[in-house]
Amino acid sequence: MFLENKREEINNIDANIIELIIKRRYLSDEIIRFKQLNNLNIYDRDREKFIIESLKREYSSRLDPIEIEKLFTEILFFSKQTP
Repeated sequence: MFLENKREEINNIDANIIELIIKRRYLSDEIIRFKQLNNLNIYDRDREKFIIESLKREYSSRLDPIEIEKLFTEILFFSKQTP
């Protein structure tokens, strides 16, 4: 019973993570469309660096900063794919 309960909790967390990634992608798509309409660069290296560094500062006591950077590099890559 313990194992099943913990696995169910993990399954729920996984589903929540996917839902949040979908929401993030939707918002990113809106930003990409805005930038395209206004002839702005889609890629903003400074913004991405700021996001990653902020998250590393905030969560480095609970997660390895290298893992945070790897994870968010992938999320950011996924988020900036043109719709």
